[in-house]
Order: sequence, then C-alpha cells, then structure tokens
Amino acid sequence: MSPAPEAGSALSSRPRTYLIAKDDSILAPASLGAVDFDWLVEQLDADEGVRVDKKLRPRSFRAQVLGTSITDQIVVATMSETLAADVAKHPQIVLEEDHQVFPQPSIMTDIAANDPGLLIPFGTSLSWTIQLTGADQQPVSGATVYLYGAGVPAQGKTDATGSVTLQLTNESDATLRALYVNPLSDYWSLWVNRPTLTSGSVNTVPLQPLTVHSAGFPPRSCSVGDSGRCG
Repeated sequence: MSPAPEAGSALSSRPRTYLIAKDDSILAPASLGAVDFDWLVEQLDADEGVRVDKKLRPRSFRAQVLGTSITDQIVVATMSETLAADVAKHPQIVLEEDHQVFPQPSIMTDIAANDPGLLIPFGTSLSWTIQLTGADQQPVSGATVYLYGAGVPAQGKTDATGSVTLQLTNESDATLRALYVNPLSDYWSLWVNRPTLTSGSVNTVPLQPLTVHSAGFPPRSCSVGDSGRCG
C-alpha cells in the first residue's frame, strides 16, 4: 500500500544541521560579487528559523588550509532544507550536512562467533512509546511500527490502546533517523524522516484514513474504451 503524503502527518521531521564556511580560493562571478561571510552569519543569527549552534575557528594557520581551500570560520547551524539550499547557491559558500561519526565495524572473530555476548553493544538504552490514533482519536491496534537509529531498527505491534514501546541502544531523540508505521487496514502507512519523538513519554501519532486523498491520487476510475488511461 502506498504511503500517504508525509505533509499530512502531525508528526514533523527534525530540521537538519549543517556546516557552513566560505571558500576564499574560489573567485565569485562579477554578477554576484564576493560573499560577505560575516554579514551572512549575522543574517543567520537574526533568522528565527535558524539555530546557530557553534562558530568554529582554526587554532592555527595550518589548520585553516583545507586542501586548496582556506577558511577562517565554520558555522554550525540548524535550519530547513529549503533555506540551506538558498545559502549554498553562492559559489563561495561550502555547505554540507553535519553527519555523526561512527566507528568502523570490526570483523567477527572465532571468539566472537562462539560468544554472542561479545557482539552486544554497550551503552544506554532509551525507550519511545508510540500511540497511533485514527478517526475521532480512536486507537489503531495491530499496526507494525519500526523505529530506526544507526543500527538494527526496533519493531513492534500496537496493542488495543494503539500503543507500542520500542527500545534502541546508544540513540537519543536527536539521533533517530526514521519512523515507519504499517497499519493492518483502513489507514495509510506513514514514513517520517528524523521524527520529533520524545523518549520517556507518550508520542501521539495520527494516521490518515484511506478516505483522505491527495490531489490527483488515486486517479479517477477508467471507463471502457480509455485504453488504460484515466480522464
């Protein structure tokens, strides 16, 4: 079953965090002119839709040199993808997403193969309770829910109250990658990237009934003689 549009869900996605710098080795086109990076940072600070998390400066000139590029400041800021695309339009601006760094997985040894306990990751486990609601706030039971972090996703089925509690190790609210809900019937499935969920509390997630359609989907019924095309 095709998922309903994510925009119809009350559960929103977390904005992305980006690294932003100016590459002085690139000559700006005459039509644009050189970017004033200090002015850009001021605009980001003043924008209510942007959260400037950090302003990093190299400790030495050697650290400033990045290959053929030279930069004297890197800004770490959280914003919408649309705004990030606008910021990145200037050729002198270097913008990339601030990805987490993960250790390289080790190769399984004979000892690890004989002792599965050696493969169980250490760390703190957190739990997220998801409560699915449908029409008239009625609970949606029997739906399969998947919660994705960096490793193997947690999964479970909602009970008679529409609730399921899922647990992940070494994850937090800020590192969750996706939520997928697959109802048994009557409702669209749901996929949300970087869901805004809170551990230790009940997160209500409304589902869209199949009677709710997007514009142009599903297409109108075809009649005989349409040769498979809908009007």
